[in-house]
Amino acid sequence: MEKNKEDKKESIEVTETYIEKHKSNDIMENKAGKTKQNKQILIAIILMLLVVAMIFLVPYVIQNYFNKFDYINLDFTKTKVGNVVFYNTLIPIVDENGKIIQDYGLDFRSDPRKLEYIEANIPTEELKVLRNVKTYISISPDIKQCEDNGIAMVSLSRFLGGFARLDVKGASTNSSYAKEFNLTYATCKTNPNNTVIVIQSDNQTKIEKTQKNCYELSYTNCEIIPVTEKFNLMILEQYMSFFERK
Repeated sequence: MEKNKEDKKESIEVTETYIEKHKSNDIMENKAGKTKQNKQILIAIILMLLVVAMIFLVPYVIQNYFNKFDYINLDFTKTKVGNVVFYNTLIPIVDENGKIIQDYGLDFRSDPRKLEYIEANIPTEELKVLRNVKTYISISPDIKQCEDNGIAMVSLSRFLGGFARLDVKGASTNSSYAKEFNLTYATCKTNPNNTVIVIQSDNQTKIEKTQKNCYELSYTNCEIIPVTEKFNLMILEQYMSFFERK
């Protein structure tokens, strides 16, 4: 009887030890499982934060670093409206004392940096316009009809009138055409006392100074916007040369 009691006691102790051991293993397994689960949750949270950061940071980086550049002392920003890309800049306007009083906003259709291919062998000091008299944008009647002709003419007129403060008027290089459509007939020869900007088609896109106050803007392959914007940039480059970066 005593031996049976001892055997039962030992059996109970072994069973309890087995149970305790397995309880301990279960607890350790649960802890390990929870630790693994917590790590997975933490990784998921970090990934979500990275995705959110990318959503907000990528456009910011592109807009402020990749879509901004400096050219001829002006800061340009590339923007897109629908399918049209613009290059915006603000030009400082000064008073008679040289103090900046406001900015003049200007939009380019062309990347200013990519217009350097256009031949324009005119030294900065020789790019001059006459004030207090008419400035004629004289168009050759046989220019190639392109989709952007109207946009280019309006932009050039606005720039010369709005920024350069010139008295701009449209004209034609053909006397018969000018008479028929009630336009001013203006060429480099007929108007030596005015600034005349001739717009014409040619086999090369280029800008030439043919007389003291006369400029010929020639274009091929419908590059009328690039050539007119290149002319604007030449004027701006001369103007901005008076400013120094702080």
